[in-house]
Amino acid sequence: NGRYIALQLQSNDPTAIADTRAAVLVLDAATGETVRTLQTTGLVLGQVLTDSDLVVQTAQDYVPAGSGTLSVAPLDEPEAKPSTLRTDQWLMGSTAHSLLLSPDGLSGLCSDSCTSTTITETTVDGESLATIPAVYRVLEGGRVERYTDPAAANDAAAAASSPNPAWAATNREVLDIKAGTTTDITGFAATPLALPD
Repeated sequence: NGRYIALQLQSNDPTAIADTRAAVLVLDAATGETVRTLQTTGLVLGQVLTDSDLVVQTAQDYVPAGSGTLSVAPLDEPEAKPSTLRTDQWLMGSTAHSLLLSPDGLSGLCSDSCTSTTITETTVDGESLATIPAVYRVLEGGRVERYTDPAAANDAAAAASSPNPAWAATNREVLDIKAGTTTDITGFAATPLALPD
């Protein structure tokens, strides 16, 4: 909802991942006041905000498989102990009320020939809500870019040229997960925008 900003502060430079300590601060965007602080151990792999929670993913390795943990800290109870969930998936983003998890870490930096994966939308309690296939980029505000014809996109991506006109012509769309609406972006590149809601 644009009310909060989350910042990760690295507190030391350890020799072992298990010794890594960090703090994640949530600030009120209007006043700059600290809303919540969450201390973490292990490597921080990602963090997201929903309208009501800060969620931080940590692990004892550079991937979540085997030791990935989601710490869920409610923003309206700054002193409440965060709940934790185990997951081997990557925390990729969020909507206003849910998390977006993926078995593959998407870089979000590809300009063409992007590989895709299936995103799982879950509650902050870990309940699966939906699966979204053929996603190649997670955008802010609960939106994703995905292929509408994954087989054709895979064939085009196999043509390793840059720029890749075949990939640019593949059928693609932006999906607003909460609203369920799509926008056709075939032949275009979507530019992430900072929106107030």
